[in-house]
Amino acid sequence: MPIALAPVDRILRKAGAERVSRDAALELREIVENFAHRIAKEAVKRSSESGRKTVFKEDVLQAPASVVGRVKENILIDVETEILRELEDLIPPRQG
Repeated sequence: MPIALAPVDRILRKAGAERVSRDAALELREIVENFAHRIAKEAVKRSSESGRKTVFKEDVLQAPASVVGRVKENILIDVETEILRELEDLIPPRQG
């Protein structure tokens, strides 16, 4: 179930926006929903790994650090891969 646009519009206005386009609200809603879904999945995973069916506040509070940590790892891997590709282009092939 998507988040209603009115609360997303209010968030942008509280952040200082005088006016908010529908497209801006839709984009922010998508980002917020995506991040919330990742946090929720991580919180459920934590509760399950602890042998619980109930997700507790602590699971939700600890989930963002894990999600952000994985995103950082993926970014580093992508950067390293790109650097290696660039280096391969600079180094002439071995003959012989």
